[in-house]
Amino acid sequence: MIGRRIVIIILVVLALWGGASAQRGGTPLVALVNNSGQLVVASGDGAYRWIITNPGEQLAPDVGYRWSPNGDMLFWGIQQGAQVRFFMGDIASMTPREVAVVDGLASGGEWVDSSTVVIAVDNNLLALSANGNTRTLAASNSPISLRATLFDSPYTPMPKSYGYNNVFYASGGSYFLYSMAQGQITALPGTNEAQARNSGLWADSAPLLAYWGFDDDGTSNLYVVGVESGTILNFDSGRSAPIFPLAWRANSTELIYRDGSNVLRLADVGCAVRGCSDNPLANGVAFMPATASEIQVTADYAFFREDTVIYAVPFNCVASDSCLNSAVAVVTDAAAQTPYHVANGRLVYTAFRDDARNPNDRSVHMVDLACLNSGACAAMTLLPDAVAGLLSSDGAYVVVDIIGQGMQTLNVDTLTLTYLSGAGGQPGDSLSFARWQ
Repeated sequence: MIGRRIVIIILVVLALWGGASAQRGGTPLVALVNNSGQLVVASGDGAYRWIITNPGEQLAPDVGYRWSPNGDMLFWGIQQGAQVRFFMGDIASMTPREVAVVDGLASGGEWVDSSTVVIAVDNNLLALSANGNTRTLAASNSPISLRATLFDSPYTPMPKSYGYNNVFYASGGSYFLYSMAQGQITALPGTNEAQARNSGLWADSAPLLAYWGFDDDGTSNLYVVGVESGTILNFDSGRSAPIFPLAWRANSTELIYRDGSNVLRLADVGCAVRGCSDNPLANGVAFMPATASEIQVTADYAFFREDTVIYAVPFNCVASDSCLNSAVAVVTDAAAQTPYHVANGRLVYTAFRDDARNPNDRSVHMVDLACLNSGACAAMTLLPDAVAGLLSSDGAYVVVDIIGQGMQTLNVDTLTLTYLSGAGGQPGDSLSFARWQ
């Protein structure tokens, strides 16, 4: 009996050590919702797997789950009737902790540091800590809304509520910034419908926020806020249809946005960090055609899609104002209603052979983007009869949905497959809920 207990203890220790070593050993982890509706975290190579939620438990739709900044924790919300239960889970030890239970409409859940997230519940903006403490940051006469990213596309730049120690939120059709450092609320220009999803895009290299809203005349405006200087730039589209900020160039203050005629433009708005003498949004360079969609960016290139073609535009075209003539076709066989993704010098996408709209005519392809230096790009087939999802940040793994089999990870170098979930729905339906650490 004693020997059996020792064996059990050793097995438990090995399981916990295996989880910690998988998380520390460099193999990327992916969180997903499996075909039973359960939240799961798994490593790309299958050495780590944690089934977090029970069958029948549903993620709160406007909370979902979020990775912590350094990827060692996960935050999620479970909807139980009118209540939402919030949890933080330690990845290495596979230990969940309930940090709050609230009644009301909840949204958000972005991490502000390694142990704190911000959420909105009804008319209140709250900070939840891993130790179970809850602080009220701000209150409003109307419901507060934070960005809900679970149903946002993870393939294009994702709007966020939190950036540079500030929280961008909507309430009563108006926009506000809450300073975590100063505890102050700043009203921002622009209005929207009370339930509209806000569009905040934060630059990764400077405290700059881009969003859109209506002015007093009912026309759609693009705004860029220097959150430390207080400088606000705006671009009036002259129309009522939304004009969205689409992407920040990586490690830069250059913003891609859509103008009133739908042309995609690029402007360097870095002056808003300290104060601008003119408005760079009024003189943005024509960067992509009006038909461009599904924008993704790196430091050197921006990518977009037109029907079955994926293009790359070099940022060095801006100086000569020649970008509309500089797009290079990377692939021409991207299947309809399927995403593509760029990470660490690689592009993965779902190709078709005969019929772009046939959900059974699918295969996962990859392009080494070093080809852009030579101008001759060719895709290689990674996996037939499957749909591609997100690449891991190191470009080593991609989540795939194999037709009739379900989700797996694919090592793009060895072509090794690792099981994630059984099949459910149409091929590719569940891929947007699988997100790498």
